[in-house]
Amino acid sequence: MVASLSMCGYIELRPSQASMGSLFQMMGFTLPLPSGRGASVRNIQAFQVLQSVFLKSNSAVLCCTILDAISSVYHADNANYFILEGQHTLPQFAEKIHLKPQEIQV
Repeated sequence: MVASLSMCGYIELRPSQASMGSLFQMMGFTLPLPSGRGASVRNIQAFQVLQSVFLKSNSAVLCCTILDAISSVYHADNANYFILEGQHTLPQFAEKIHLKPQEIQV
């Protein structure tokens, strides 16, 4: 339910074309567009709340719940990774994962 707030909104967000200008690019890769099924991220601020709570929390239960929610957002639509690329979620998590409880790290 928490993750669904990331998909609420009137305006369908699209991946930034800046994603296509990256240094590492696969031949023939096309940037996925939102599927139009209501599963693409429309509310980046709601997603930022999930990200922020994970980064600040020391509770294993809460961190696990947030990771599950974030995973469901990324898996809901192929375009979501690229829509959220500017949030730098994965690099920020990688920087802080050593501070999390052991069960979150594995």
